[in-house]
Amino acid sequence: MNTQQRLLPYVLIAFGAIYLLKPDIFYTFLTRRKSSAEQHAMSPKNRRFMKRLGTIFVLAGLAIFIYRGRL
Repeated sequence: MNTQQRLLPYVLIAFGAIYLLKPDIFYTFLTRRKSSAEQHAMSPKNRRFMKRLGTIFVLAGLAIFIYRGRL
């Protein structure tokens, strides 16, 4: 098993945790480059989507751990 395969569950769980705790972190990073007239808040619908995506990432990371017998 190479390094990329070993790091995949950790990366999935880390991104999932970030999306669950702060779903708009990457959105705010990208909108910082725009002018203040173009910036707007992230919609609640997009926040819910990012939280669901975070949950999926965490569950996928845990599933990989369980499948490999490490948990």
